[in-house]
Amino acid sequence: MEKRIQTFCNKNKLGDVGRVRSGDPGSWVITFKNEKAAKEILSMKSIRLEDYGDVKISDAGLTHQATVRDTQQSLDDKMGKSQDNQLGSSMSLPNQVRSDTPNLNQGGGTALDKGMRIQQGRDQGATAAVDQDFSLSTPGRPAVMGATSPQRKIHDIKLDTISLPLHHYDYISKMYEREIQVICDKYKVDLCPEVKLSVRAQGHFSVKKAQDEYSKIFQEVIPNLEKRSIPFPPDVKDEMPKILAKYSKLMADKVKDGYSLTGPRQEIDCAEGEVWRAVHRSEQEKNSGSKFLDEGFDINPFHCHVLRLEFAAELIDIENKYKVLINFHDKDSDMKRLCIKSPLGSSSMVRQALEVLISFYQTVGTNMVMVHLERGADLEAVVKAWHTVRSKYRNMFVENSRMFSLAGMKETVVEAVNELHAMLGRKVFQEVPGLGKWSDVKISKQAGGNMDDQDNKCPICLDFMKNKKTLQCKHSFCTSCIEMALTNRNCCPICQTVFGSMQGNQPDGTMSQHILQSSLPGFNCPTIVIKYDIPDGIQQRCHPNPGQRFTGTSRTAYLPNNREGQHVMKLLKKAFHLKHIFTVGTSITSGQKDVVTWNDIHHKTSQYGGPQSFGYPDPGYLSRVCDELKAKGIV
Repeated sequence: MEKRIQTFCNKNKLGDVGRVRSGDPGSWVITFKNEKAAKEILSMKSIRLEDYGDVKISDAGLTHQATVRDTQQSLDDKMGKSQDNQLGSSMSLPNQVRSDTPNLNQGGGTALDKGMRIQQGRDQGATAAVDQDFSLSTPGRPAVMGATSPQRKIHDIKLDTISLPLHHYDYISKMYEREIQVICDKYKVDLCPEVKLSVRAQGHFSVKKAQDEYSKIFQEVIPNLEKRSIPFPPDVKDEMPKILAKYSKLMADKVKDGYSLTGPRQEIDCAEGEVWRAVHRSEQEKNSGSKFLDEGFDINPFHCHVLRLEFAAELIDIENKYKVLINFHDKDSDMKRLCIKSPLGSSSMVRQALEVLISFYQTVGTNMVMVHLERGADLEAVVKAWHTVRSKYRNMFVENSRMFSLAGMKETVVEAVNELHAMLGRKVFQEVPGLGKWSDVKISKQAGGNMDDQDNKCPICLDFMKNKKTLQCKHSFCTSCIEMALTNRNCCPICQTVFGSMQGNQPDGTMSQHILQSSLPGFNCPTIVIKYDIPDGIQQRCHPNPGQRFTGTSRTAYLPNNREGQHVMKLLKKAFHLKHIFTVGTSITSGQKDVVTWNDIHHKTSQYGGPQSFGYPDPGYLSRVCDELKAKGIV
């Protein structure tokens, strides 16, 4: 009121208002700083104020004071009835309504000591002979009832006037629009928001029932309603629309340095948690991890070559899934650099793609090998033989600048070397630790012998099979060849059929679980909480740097405690036992080497936030993680 009167005085050049205080119900007493302004106001008799309409001016009986009264006339003015026919009671709800809010329709003059009071009208329990109207008005603004239509039958109905703070009405009107529309359709009433909210009915008792149900929504919502200001740094401002989109009953207003959120306390808590997680991620990117994400990481040239050719389909899948581009650049003559960029500018998607790619690279990189010629080998003869068979090994890397070397996946290198040895009639490549000895060369059979019986040749050594062994997929090999191949990867070298479960290189640790009674977004069941603990230790032969220390980790993950979640939990236990959950490598966040990181099996490490925050809701997660486990033979 003071602001509206001051605005009016400024427009009419009447000077500053001293102060405005409440007088009698529906009136305000104004104290002016000069007599001229007071006289000017009194001479106007009535003025129009924004939000209040026409108000009457009268002399308050004191110097430099005037009384402003709302000119919205009472029922006796509008209808020719006595003041005794005013509504029986009104309810005033302060800004913070507690959880013990009573029914909005109850009468009585009880004063509640927890943020609510009920004010009785002049005629307690009076019956209003009106046209089934009731009114919701904001505090300090008396409700005005419409005139009775002479064509309608007048019913004696006991009515309440409900007064509520404007921001409460604003919130309920926007966030519960659908529910309120159901009430209007059900009881054939109209809500007419002005300065007040009136319900004009056509039925006998529909007003009362509509009031009851509207009040029920109010009673259920307001006790848990909260308004909270949350700081929001500019560098994560793009995250706020994504966060708000997840919470249907949350209303946000932009304020200085952040947002003012109004809604259920639980949703505000969740949204605030996501805001701080977004800020935390931003800080991490600014610090240790941002350089690593921006600049990429170095990779051996022959590893780069094999990745691009042997695993081109897998790289394309990562690009499509995370909407990123994977590029390889020349750093210098000895190293390549692998970089990931997002055309959409999403650092979170780059982070996830980089995590998957590093994990994939660590897995396949341990099966890559390079072999060199022995000293004194006939380089010209080796190169000539290679040109004869190279069409079969297009994905292999050949280094021919200083000395002839072959690089690729272990199985392919073994196959190529044995074929070259057979063609040359002698061993020319150095043996590599971990690959065993090259197969014995049988010149008589390979150089000029009978080559018709291809079914009796081992696909690995290309020699006639010794101690033939046939796998379940019906492919046959030398026993020694297939045993060596299966130690590297537990699947058929030809058709890639997995046999049993492959053993991973996860360090020793513990896995535990417990149940939370709260539900994950998208599920209506308790939550399984998984705890992993991998202590610091020494790297073994299966790790990138055997003998060096590695830094352990503790991680928490979440699953729904329903049938699908329990099935995934069972598979994860099996994967942990087979050492597939973690590996030792480079941290995606900090770029630190020799630390325990996630392997190819993705976990939800947050309860909220969706896929971009490694949380829920994510409808396809449970099926995806089952596919990842199946690829390792875990079913």
